[in-house]
Amino acid sequence: ELIDGQIATIDRIEPFTPTANFIPSDGFSKIAVIERHRNTGMIGVAIASGYGIRGGAVASSVSHDSHNVVVIGDNDEDMTRAVNEIARVGGGYTIVATDEEPLTLPLPIMGLMSDAGYPNVSAQLALMKEKARKLGVNPKLDPLITLSFMALPVIPEIHITPRGLCKIGEQGPYLLEE
Repeated sequence: ELIDGQIATIDRIEPFTPTANFIPSDGFSKIAVIERHRNTGMIGVAIASGYGIRGGAVASSVSHDSHNVVVIGDNDEDMTRAVNEIARVGGGYTIVATDEEPLTLPLPIMGLMSDAGYPNVSAQLALMKEKARKLGVNPKLDPLITLSFMALPVIPEIHITPRGLCKIGEQGPYLLEE
């Protein structure tokens, strides 16, 4: 569960009926982290609550510390389109709404930085945040920065990596059993 205004999460167990294709319900979104550096094909997938997106997906290559691609959405098609858009532009942030063109901020320098200048980057981020709100993303979260930290396994309480869910324990981070 994402916590309003924070990058920490809560490990909460809720009844959820898995299906062959993810069907969002009761505030749940699908989140995935895709390894992007060594072409391993590793993808961690989980269910998250508290993000709130409906009718689209948000993806980012800014995902601390390993900067894999992280994507969250309410349907596999838009999530796939968002990840493909990140790959097409060589990294960045993107928001995909069903049946609309992606809204993207390319970050061509290692998928982390832009050479477009502050005014251009700032204007594009403002448009993207507005779009995220229209798609129902929780107004108490920054739709892009929050997503960037969902793949950082050293922040309490539970996060997602290409290897799966990772939880903070007394001895540090560990992967949860499948």
